[in-house]
Amino acid sequence: MEVDLNKLINHFSNNHFMVQIVFYNNISPGNKGFEKTAPLSGFIFPIRGKSQYSFNKTPYISEIGNIVHSSANMHLDKQVIGSSNWEFITVLYDTSY
Repeated sequence: MEVDLNKLINHFSNNHFMVQIVFYNNISPGNKGFEKTAPLSGFIFPIRGKSQYSFNKTPYISEIGNIVHSSANMHLDKQVIGSSNWEFITVLYDTSY
């Protein structure tokens, strides 16, 4: 899904949010999971490798050059694609403090 960068910048510059959790992930090729997203909204910043995320059954490919955003408590399916480990940073934030 393409996002208008100016609208995104305007949204985050006009709304208060607090980063709650930042963590590094390193997942082996072929791994997959089915779960809910965290109870907070967040961003995934790819470092190495490639994966497919499906949020509420809508698929997205995540790799270097693509930042993924998710709302809280969405249905999440994910799978590492290719032969490299999937490395990424997750940043979860809260707007209701």
